[in-house]
Amino acid sequence: MKEADATSVFIKQLMILLAQAIRDEKKQGYIDEHMKGAKTILKHIRSGGKTAYQTVDAVDAAVFEKLLQSQRVTYVRLQEIDGKVSFVTRDCDKAQMEKVWELFAAELKIAFQEQTPHEFIHDNANQNVCQALGYTEAEVEVFRRQAVEIGFTYSVVAGEEPGLFDILYAERDKDFATKALKAVEYEFSGEAGQEYKEKLEQSLAVKNQVLAQAKQKKPVYLVNAHNPMQFLRISDGMLTRHTLSLEESKGRDGAVEHIVKDKTERTYPFGNRELTQAMKAYGKCKMVPKEAMDFIKGFDSAGNALVTDTKELEQALKAIDQMTAVPLYEIDFGRKEALWKEPLCTLSGLAVTDLMEVTKALDKERIGYTVVGRDMAYSAKDRAKVEQILNKTLYQDMDYLERFQTMVYYEKRGPEKLDLKNRTEPVYIASAVNSEFVLKLDKEGYTLLQNGEPILAVSEKDPQFSSNLEQMLDSMEDIAVLTAKEAEQSPEERVQLIAERAALKENAASGQYRGSYDEQKERFLSTDYEAMTPEEKALMHQYMAHEIVTTKVDRFYRERLGDREFGSRIREQKQEKSKDNSKKKNKTKERGKENDRLL
Repeated sequence: MKEADATSVFIKQLMILLAQAIRDEKKQGYIDEHMKGAKTILKHIRSGGKTAYQTVDAVDAAVFEKLLQSQRVTYVRLQEIDGKVSFVTRDCDKAQMEKVWELFAAELKIAFQEQTPHEFIHDNANQNVCQALGYTEAEVEVFRRQAVEIGFTYSVVAGEEPGLFDILYAERDKDFATKALKAVEYEFSGEAGQEYKEKLEQSLAVKNQVLAQAKQKKPVYLVNAHNPMQFLRISDGMLTRHTLSLEESKGRDGAVEHIVKDKTERTYPFGNRELTQAMKAYGKCKMVPKEAMDFIKGFDSAGNALVTDTKELEQALKAIDQMTAVPLYEIDFGRKEALWKEPLCTLSGLAVTDLMEVTKALDKERIGYTVVGRDMAYSAKDRAKVEQILNKTLYQDMDYLERFQTMVYYEKRGPEKLDLKNRTEPVYIASAVNSEFVLKLDKEGYTLLQNGEPILAVSEKDPQFSSNLEQMLDSMEDIAVLTAKEAEQSPEERVQLIAERAALKENAASGQYRGSYDEQKERFLSTDYEAMTPEEKALMHQYMAHEIVTTKVDRFYRERLGDREFGSRIREQKQEKSKDNSKKKNKTKERGKENDRLL
């Protein structure tokens, strides 16, 4: 009944959307675009899965939809009701949805945390202000993201040295800022931190390239890598976001033709922060040469792009999609992202005695791993070393087929009941890297199939059968095992099943492996320097080297100042205050001497 109810509700929503599209005389392409997730979600419901509803304000729906696309979440967008838009998703996409909401929250909140120098001075007039001096652009970007999570206001100004910046924050927010500054060092630590830093610096370099070209008054185009029909155009000090769509139009003679429409969602006064926000909304965008956008024949008074040739548009977008040498901006929200992208290998349901033997050998070789219950996870980069250990422990005294079958079972790459020794039914072994080729294993021997057609067969009676089979299987990557019935599915369904079987099977150990990042980071940020381990103190070295000074902002500085000028004025003020204090001290000393003389 639950399945029937879920399907019924979902189909009802689809019917409303279809009726609305037909009423508005939308073309088939429009319907396909808005219904592409429906088939997958319906299939998910019928197989026992559940749906989830994500609701956002209508003004934020476009950004939320882009984030769903960037995280590869299957969805259907429902109609707007009372200023709200709902998206139907699958419950199995829970992990991706958590990431979507995290990105969405950051997108909405980031504008409220960082202030311009003028805003910061106005809000903190006659208050003590702290300056953290000498941070690189990448460090400042990480600081921004940490400030969003923690929740306090700050401002960034140019430092005395080119390429370095000072971070200003109110003295009342000192504990918050200290936590964010410590997080900067933690995020850039270790291999994952270095990878994150490199990717972040590459993205910032692209943004700076855009800014440099914009200052030269050259038009700049940034195309959404997830959807080339969306792009940013920067020209004449303005940034405009464009969204193209193909629609049908009927002429006076009744003939139907396709036309291109443009929706300019928002136009910003151009600046660094506005550019950053717009690029983050796409998640990943390409900086393409002006020539690639020649399908645009001009702009109307509202700023909409004029495109007259749909075939030229299609060819141009295809060419842009295939561009690999152009500068690429890809937002990455932290070292955690690099950690989550790290390939893992898992073994599930190991016997306790086997697990003890394996982990003992891993400890001896100093190979990192995580164990929870009877599950184990380790980094894919250590796979070759771990396999050697497994052959000496878990798979000891097994022949090749038995070892292969045990591996398939523990890594969950095939059906639970698998018998490769007797092979009462044919078994099909495929690679997710190249699903065109499939190895059929039955009582007679093995047959190599290409697109279902046999191209090589070796009998089990052949003296070289075992060695040839071993070489064949060892040459295949990302293996998945299918039953005869599963192999009879449609090509599309079979490819999807192979990909699912070959993919990492998350288990309790892999969840803890990744989840340990948050726990370790939080402990690091909450620990006093003196209570830290030597390794943690080493991480703090760079943070401790930064100078933190405190000064007072007078209302005189509420006038609008540039970043560099503001930093200079603050330092001048500090020097003047220091001189005044010295004069007061000297006067006090002179008075003391005079009193002593009189006495």
